[in-house]
Amino acid sequence: MPAHVYEPYTEEDDRYLWRHKDDPLEEVAEALGRGSKSCVARLKRLRDPTTDGYRRLFGCDAEEDERTQKLRPARDCITRIIHDPALNVRDFRVGYRDRFATAAKEAPFDAPNQSVKGAQRMLVLALPEHRIEYLKFRRRLVWSKEQRLDDIFGSRGGSRIQEVVETYRAWATERQQRTRAATTEAARALGSEEALATFMRSAAVNAQHEYCSYAYCSYAYACTAGRAPRLCLHI
Repeated sequence: MPAHVYEPYTEEDDRYLWRHKDDPLEEVAEALGRGSKSCVARLKRLRDPTTDGYRRLFGCDAEEDERTQKLRPARDCITRIIHDPALNVRDFRVGYRDRFATAAKEAPFDAPNQSVKGAQRMLVLALPEHRIEYLKFRRRLVWSKEQRLDDIFGSRGGSRIQEVVETYRAWATERQQRTRAATTEAARALGSEEALATFMRSAAVNAQHEYCSYAYCSYAYACTAGRAPRLCLHI
């Protein structure tokens, strides 16, 4: 297997590929640690003025607003998780829209398909792409359609999944500290821990993040200040 098959193309890779676009494809692919089909597909993108690769290589519209950049599709991220030998599918979860439910549902990434028609045995592969809302690595959100977040391939300036995996323990520790601080603030603002517990049971917070007590506590604290924002936290 080529050494860099799962890694995004760097600017140096693109420049090498463009300089040697007329050389034998197999030699160029071997030098880059890529597959031949990958190099062909990348060259096609480098010839397209609408792509980020073209703009980076040729210096066109380098300051394009982040909101106009494309989010890496969920299907690409799912394929990466399944086929990257450095990743374990059991570390991931998928959030999706059910046709008969208003809130997003969440399931293990390797959950069997028991509800979507078709031959796919894994739910994540059987789901139509437009119904996929987010992906998590353990407790951390790594791809979100609503937030336009991609911490798998790093599109739109996000992190890459290798970094997420390597820093997860530090992230989880920081998250626990923020949760404790938010809990203390919210309980003080509401008058007692019992009042906070009641609020957390009844608060209407974005279902995508119901697992997160930090979101609940922050929401409670905001409500006591006369404002109740719609939370959508990258935590």
